[in-house]
Amino acid sequence: MENRTDLLVKLIEEDFGIRYANGRYYRALKHDSLVIDTYTGKFYWNSRGIYGDVFDYLVNVRGMSTVEASKFLDDVRSETIDFSPDDRKEEKPSAYIVEILHDNLMNRVNKYGIPRFFENRFISLSTIKRLRLGYFVKDGLEFFTIPIFHDGILFNIQARTDKGNDGKKIVFKFYRRGKAGIFNYDIIKYLDVIVLFEGLMDAILAYQENYLVIALDSGLSFNKHFYELFYNKKLFIVQDNDNAGYSAAKKWAKNLGYDSVM
Repeated sequence: MENRTDLLVKLIEEDFGIRYANGRYYRALKHDSLVIDTYTGKFYWNSRGIYGDVFDYLVNVRGMSTVEASKFLDDVRSETIDFSPDDRKEEKPSAYIVEILHDNLMNRVNKYGIPRFFENRFISLSTIKRLRLGYFVKDGLEFFTIPIFHDGILFNIQARTDKGNDGKKIVFKFYRRGKAGIFNYDIIKYLDVIVLFEGLMDAILAYQENYLVIALDSGLSFNKHFYELFYNKKLFIVQDNDNAGYSAAKKWAKNLGYDSVM
């Protein structure tokens, strides 16, 4: 599955060839004024006064109708993701996939309303849109996705379903990163007192109600890079009311100091 920039470059190369790449910009071989900005995923054809994204290219350059262009992109970005917990990828996470998954969810919402997965957790449509939550189907199961951003850059995508074929919920991450992703990561540097939820969906509900909280995309697993991240901060942990939750919270307190963790 290609991201939008790669797809745009591929289309222009097919039509006009690529003359050269210079940092963030590509230029068409046959039309010197046709430039691709790889940072924004936009093209600019200055001599013709045409610009836009890959959809605009299909309509305004290739001459497709809006319906044909939409179908073309739908064929590229199938709702069914050929992906499983056993083949997680190690390459750089693709923000384009976030938009594909979010579009899948919005198409489902437009057809059937907000899924029970979110309704049961009181997650609103505005929160779904704001956090770019997503959806895909795998082996007949509906998965819902939560993208995790660090400083505005996609870090990972968590996929989860309430019940698998064996009746147990399934939770996995798209990419192998070697450490946990942190929901609402960007607030950490601004706060001296931080509330950490064990449950990611619980943290999203708190976020929806305008509480400044964070959560990991892997429960309360502790990683050594947390020493620097939470240095000299007060941490309140809201764990699940079970033995595993209490044990994990105690591990955080032992590692960061009992005066720092509540």
